[in-house]
Amino acid sequence: MDPSTPGYLILTSATHGAFRTTDGGSNWSRSARPRCSTYLSQVAIDPGSPSRVLISPCAPDDGSPYTGAHLYRSTDGGTSFSPVTVTALAPGAATCTAALAFSSTSAGVVLGAQGFGPLQPSNLVLRSTDSGATFAASSPGPAPTAFMASFNFVAGAPNEVLAANARGTIRRSVDDGVTFTAAPTPTLPGPSPALESQVVSTKPGDASVRYFISRGAGFFRSTDSGVTWTESNLGNTSVNARAIAVNPSTPSTIYVGQGGVRGHLDHLAVLSQQQRRRQLGSDR
Repeated sequence: MDPSTPGYLILTSATHGAFRTTDGGSNWSRSARPRCSTYLSQVAIDPGSPSRVLISPCAPDDGSPYTGAHLYRSTDGGTSFSPVTVTALAPGAATCTAALAFSSTSAGVVLGAQGFGPLQPSNLVLRSTDSGATFAASSPGPAPTAFMASFNFVAGAPNEVLAANARGTIRRSVDDGVTFTAAPTPTLPGPSPALESQVVSTKPGDASVRYFISRGAGFFRSTDSGVTWTESNLGNTSVNARAIAVNPSTPSTIYVGQGGVRGHLDHLAVLSQQQRRRQLGSDR
């Protein structure tokens, strides 16, 4: 979604390519075919220049060879795309990113993690300093400390990036993703939480409030910039948390995806279905 124009969205599909809408989803048109691969993982829109878009391709599901670019980049809002090469990545390799994000605090910086689709990373971080025109690839550490599943550029803290990995830990960078070190991480219960994908996020307007979700342990919250964490699964019927979104207009409202949508307030009281409908302005 374009942060400045909520009606403009780009949708990527694992089997049918990319689609775009300019009217909030009432009408959709196919984007960028045949230039882009039909098999796509993620899309990222530059918050500082929303006409700039990156799309990550994946290899075909049927095992046939992939012959496209490492990534695709648009400078016209997704109408057309050009191939992008990742230095040190073999030709014919699809990035199929597990995480892909433009920085909202440092112009030109983009971070990605090669993988096997959303929240399924491999141990290779992709980094750009020219808004995605070119990328370099590096392994930021041994497998248990890498496998980045999400990136969060901390608002109000230039150069700081939080990365949650698929081994149950949070990593922190203070140089826009060049290097990462260990950061305090919630203690995760369960038989094998370290094998589950993780996502870390911050509250708009107050970066000291941070949220962490785990596919195997649910929702955690910190109010001291991540120094300490508290499990906050009140009202959740499942700890299989897969995605999180914080409403930028009403930051006290958080949505955690568990196959459905679960709403939380800052004190973690669960919104009723009727309240969610009123809040979303929908009768559905």
